[in-house]
Amino acid sequence: MTSFQLWLAVLGSLLVLGVSPMPPHVQGPVFLQEPPSWLEFSNSTGAMLSCSAHGTPPPEIRWQDSSDKELAHIPRLRELLPNGSLHFAPFPPEDYNPELHAATYRCRATNPAGSIVSRDCKLRADVVQPYQLQVHNVFVMGGNVAVLKCNIPNFVRGLVQVSSWLKDEHLLGRTVIHPGGKFTLTSSGSLHIRDTVTNDGFARFYCQTVHRLTGEKKLSMPGQIIISQPQGNIPPRIEHSIPIVNARAGSPTDLVCAAQGSPPPTYRWYRDQVGVLQEVGLGMVLVRPLQSVLQFPRLQLQDEGRYICVVSKLLGEGIHISWLKDAHPLLESPHVSIMQQGEVLVLRNVQKSDRGMYQCMARSGDESAQGSAELTLGDPAARPTSVTEMLCLGEPPTTYHMAS
Repeated sequence: MTSFQLWLAVLGSLLVLGVSPMPPHVQGPVFLQEPPSWLEFSNSTGAMLSCSAHGTPPPEIRWQDSSDKELAHIPRLRELLPNGSLHFAPFPPEDYNPELHAATYRCRATNPAGSIVSRDCKLRADVVQPYQLQVHNVFVMGGNVAVLKCNIPNFVRGLVQVSSWLKDEHLLGRTVIHPGGKFTLTSSGSLHIRDTVTNDGFARFYCQTVHRLTGEKKLSMPGQIIISQPQGNIPPRIEHSIPIVNARAGSPTDLVCAAQGSPPPTYRWYRDQVGVLQEVGLGMVLVRPLQSVLQFPRLQLQDEGRYICVVSKLLGEGIHISWLKDAHPLLESPHVSIMQQGEVLVLRNVQKSDRGMYQCMARSGDESAQGSAELTLGDPAARPTSVTEMLCLGEPPTTYHMAS
């Protein structure tokens, strides 16, 4: 929260009959230090609220609660120190008191010229409880992306964050995993392992967290990747995705789209630019497509929008794709474009006559497969759509909306 200060200037003169003027050497209190607007701490560490002010003579510092009641000194729980600070000592869980440890405080500075009060400070103590971390085993088809998650208990989830992942192998022992190559660490703490092979199934994986209040580091119980080698073709299926992501501008952010299939699918990411799908390329600096992860190292306000993840099987040798409209061949023209080796159909300046049934036909030797979609038009009075795109895929695309 952005801090701010309010300054009050009093102009003019005040004449009060029967009251002696203030001695010239008296100056009213002005804060040098105020408590923060919000403070969260652990019962194992305690906390300190500081408050100081200057004036002539030096102001006296007292503390009060949200009802303006002056605070009392409570030994070993809430202590008023000679320097004006309010000290909350570490305490065992059974001594937690919401009237003390989940309350609003402010300090008051007083001298003969008058009194001033600080901003409110909302204070909350979190009681440390024992907990365990676990990386569950995951099943994956060879060559696909394995997604390992650090399972954190709900009561401590907002207090700890994943700081690293480790890999334990028979010959190399336990080593820290560094992002890059086949490894991607997401901003939410998951680990994505691309191009999985049999040897990946022999390793054990650990996540490590750090407690943001106490700094305590904790290592999880290990998990493994169980790899299968399927026979034949299996259409790709998206198994991990989050449709809506809300993130703070300037922070690292990811969109996740992990699929399974045989052979392993390819990934393509698109951004919806006013109805036109623009592919997110590998050469971009501010956003990086890493197969199952679209990574934003530092989110910008202009990144907000709608993104589409497309997974599809690799086209082998001799596969031909053609398009039909209402069972008739669809040929390229200034109005119709067929792109990406036939996988993408683009219609420009969509008219009423374009509505109907569209099919993509894939043929390889004696085998063939088809998929269909209906193009409908909305309110005739609405503005016509300039561009419509259709994708010929084995798995419906996943759409994401990201707000920053």
